Amino acid sequence: MGPSLKKYTEFFGRRPDFIREPIVEPKDSPFVYRFPEMKVGFFKRFRVPVNDVWVFITDGMSVKEMTVPNTAEASYPSRIELVAYARQPIIGQSDGEDIITAVLQALSLLPFEKNIFFGPLLTCNFGEKICLNSEMTGFFFGVPGGVNMNQLCQCTQAADLAVSVIPISVAELKFVGSNGPEELVELFDKQGVPNLFDPFRKSLVS
Repeated sequence: MGPSLKKYTEFFGRRPDFIREPIVEPKDSPFVYRFPEMKVGFFKRFRVPVNDVWVFITDGMSVKEMTVPNTAEASYPSRIELVAYARQPIIGQSDGEDIITAVLQALSLLPFEKNIFFGPLLTCNFGEKICLNSEMTGFFFGVPGGVNMNQLCQCTQAADLAVSVIPISVAELKFVGSNGPEELVELFDKQGVPNLFDPFRKSLVS
């Protein structure tokens, strides 16, 4: 059981139905929890954040500091946890693995392996398709909605921010490089793309 599990459970108002344990090597990989969507009444929904989606969150990434350049320190905290919202879990057809928890765990290691940092409006090229039947090969980072960020961070081991993860395509990665992240956010808004982990959506850019 991860150090933040009890606090996360209290914060989200439900128990996780799946816990991805840290991998043996490297030993500093985090736990990742999967909290199922939960149907609640009108009044209880005020005490159960984001009850209408599945929530995936790391526990332990914030123990270590990412290397954030001095020029970016004012905008990007060095200690974060990763969060993803989804309409439903994505299970590997061949191995039965929960893909979203596996991806979050793998992503959580990259800043420390490659000396990079993650934060809102930044991207990461995963270098391969996220899963079968997906054209998404990268990620766009944002801020998760529907939660009190200060309260959520108090549930973590040391995070100053929780960062949401949205799969994006190679073309969308290039679009951000050419036009800036704000233009992709505007495109998401125009096309009604929510802040969800959906590797099966169609790319907005060709």
